Amino acid sequence: MNWYHPHPHGATARQAWHGLGGLFVIEDDEEEALNLPSGDDELFLVLRDAETDGLGKLLYPFNPDGTEGSLPLVNGVVNPRTELANRQVRLRILNGANARVFRLSADAPITIIGNDGGLLPAPAPIDQVEIGPAERLDLILDLRGMAPGDMVGLHDTNFEDPLLEIAIRGDAPDTWRIPDLLSEIEPLSHAGESPDRIFRFENDSTINGQGFDPRRIDFAIPFGKVERWRFISAQGAPHPIHVHGAHFQIVQRSGRGRTHIEPWEAGWKDTVLKWGPEQVDVLIRFDAYEGRYLLHCHKLEHEDGGMMLNFVTGKDPAAALERARIEAIYGPICTTL
Repeated sequence: MNWYHPHPHGATARQAWHGLGGLFVIEDDEEEALNLPSGDDELFLVLRDAETDGLGKLLYPFNPDGTEGSLPLVNGVVNPRTELANRQVRLRILNGANARVFRLSADAPITIIGNDGGLLPAPAPIDQVEIGPAERLDLILDLRGMAPGDMVGLHDTNFEDPLLEIAIRGDAPDTWRIPDLLSEIEPLSHAGESPDRIFRFENDSTINGQGFDPRRIDFAIPFGKVERWRFISAQGAPHPIHVHGAHFQIVQRSGRGRTHIEPWEAGWKDTVLKWGPEQVDVLIRFDAYEGRYLLHCHKLEHEDGGMMLNFVTGKDPAAALERARIEAIYGPICTTL
């Protein structure tokens, strides 16, 4: 599951806070063959938070360290209720908030089957799952043990009331089981554990000591090469670190705090949540598109503040850098084959 939102530099946070964004889904034959719950047994959920004045009008209480609100929203509604059959159902969840990290649990068993880049290699039962801004989750919620008339809540540790209430109705017996294998994922390989690049996220507004300049290209990557990137930070965490146009594999988390990769971080990711004391290493390969990419913190007030950079990929990295330099002056170069 993917999503989209506006990206004007310096105004992304305000526009996203007011609800500009949406979902789109890409399916393939591998997923179709699994016969996953769908139709009436599937929910698409966008989680956000908000703040209102005394008349219920939406406010944007800007905070450069990341704006959070006191009202949780699911698909734009406060504490909504829906009805589902006592079967296994699929919850496809986006954290569309500016800055809030949601810590989710439910009153029924949960199994994670996918995240940002699609299905995981194998399912993993979980009791609680943490999802940072821009991250996605694909969950199976097992309602088979519930009786008609029961209520099941989807909860977050930050809020007393359920984010979502599900009223249970009876239906035909559910004999489907989650497959032991979900997807074949190529493990990326890299020689050694030393990083090719280190990115330091600092002071709500810089990466490696520099704020964002849309005309500046910070580096070039050889097309098709696997690189090991290391994310570290000084202040302003957590940082949901996001790469445009590519997916990566998390291979190590170390330092103080968490020292492991979470079950929901397996497979392909395009966003990783990094808490302050942690150091996170990922393997990434750009082999689909030659051109310009973005790396930024998806805490949107950080992004607007300058915690973002441009880079390019190309079969000839030097030529890719030169092209980007010329385009920054004269605009896009149009070529024909």
